[in-house]
Amino acid sequence: MQITLLMYCMKKILLIVLIVFTGYVNFAQKTVLSEKIEINFRIDDYAVIGKYKNLNAVYINTNQKAAVVLFNSNMEFEKRIELPFIKKANTNIHFVNSKNDLLVFYEQKAAKKVNLFASKLQEDSTFSSPIALLETSTTFLKEQTEFQFSHSEDKQKHLLYRYAETANQRELQAIVVNNELAIETNISQTIAQDDFYFLNEQAISNNGTIYLTSSNRNPNKGSVEELNILIATQNQPAFAIVPTSLNNHVVSDLQLIIDNKNNQLYVSGFFSDNKFSSPKGIFYLVIDENKTQSTAHFTTLALQLQNGITDFRNLQMRAISLKKEGGIELIAEKFSQITRTISSGPVLTLGMNTMQEITRTVQEYNYDEVIIFNLKTDGTLSWSQTLLKDQQTQDDGGIYSSFGLLENKLGKVYIFNDMNTKKSRLMACYANSNGVLSIKEIQTTKEIDDWNVIPRSTQQISANEVILPCISKNNLCFLLIGY
Repeated sequence: MQITLLMYCMKKILLIVLIVFTGYVNFAQKTVLSEKIEINFRIDDYAVIGKYKNLNAVYINTNQKAAVVLFNSNMEFEKRIELPFIKKANTNIHFVNSKNDLLVFYEQKAAKKVNLFASKLQEDSTFSSPIALLETSTTFLKEQTEFQFSHSEDKQKHLLYRYAETANQRELQAIVVNNELAIETNISQTIAQDDFYFLNEQAISNNGTIYLTSSNRNPNKGSVEELNILIATQNQPAFAIVPTSLNNHVVSDLQLIIDNKNNQLYVSGFFSDNKFSSPKGIFYLVIDENKTQSTAHFTTLALQLQNGITDFRNLQMRAISLKKEGGIELIAEKFSQITRTISSGPVLTLGMNTMQEITRTVQEYNYDEVIIFNLKTDGTLSWSQTLLKDQQTQDDGGIYSSFGLLENKLGKVYIFNDMNTKKSRLMACYANSNGVLSIKEIQTTKEIDDWNVIPRSTQQISANEVILPCISKNNLCFLLIGY
């Protein structure tokens, strides 16, 4: 009896040690597949929306018929809800969901005008008649952008904005709507500056404060020499332009995230000495909605990646998150796209008895290591970790490469395809808050193994569930993974 009790205690201690020191996580997961949908991937469209009233929602547009399809927790079909006002696939359409709301925003272009509409899913399982939110003329514009979308962390505020360029000025339109599609903030602002360039990063807080980014110099392949933050609190008629201090550095791959508890915006990315040099480390700064700025932190780092590379060449920022104790965590991935000319060697031409060489051009996509940077509040590195992977494909856009992400308060799960075996394996790597990695193959069924999974299109739908699209020939389905 004493020996049995001792063995039991030793097993419990060993389990605790595994949890604390090796980042052990229960990889036993739920994997279920939806029914297949016939689709033409050249002209049709699809997207994972998320959780709505305990159902899993996806968007499908096939044969110019758009709909939201709802599945239950086992990915069994529940309902198809038509979107009769969406005619064409691949339009600028955007969905946002919360526990009890599902909204759709979309652009419509006609007669030198661009209109922005919105609709809401109603209790009778139909979408409301579209509401016109903005109408703009394109007659005198030199350059214009599609509407951009951003949503607050609580999914209650929604930012929609666009900017256009005329001869010597920039025209900015930005609105904030709530879940009833009522406009709470409406800004139409002219910026009469020749040297003013909007960037692609934006954010909105839970209280409706808008943050946009710009530069006074034309960015060079994403490198920014001067960085401004545009801030507008709710109901404010115009943006205030707040310059930041980069200490003569150049920054790139900007990432924004809002600390709603303290009403602050975190801005981070890579930094380098000039626009022609490789990044040498990470910078971040904090700005609050009262337009006060913290000191920018520039942390020089040296990496040891595969093939002996020690700098940040070909690294691209993928995500940013806030740490519970303060500071940030950044996720980067090594990526490169290479154009190669391949020769098949000389061949004999029919009837001519001559030899000629046949060549063809291929696009090679390389998605390699994932690097995690965990930074303290003073900008210094707490820890970094490297997830090793080697994904190389040709002429497919890298659709099956890269990774998907599940974020939980206990850590993050990285989902990716291991392509170094005859049959691709779906892998999961758990990284806890201390940077300890645990990696394991996701156990799937034979039915799932017949599909090609697209991890980089992963959509998290709850604290411990994600949905991934899967394709096979001209068919589409959706894979739910739960932990």
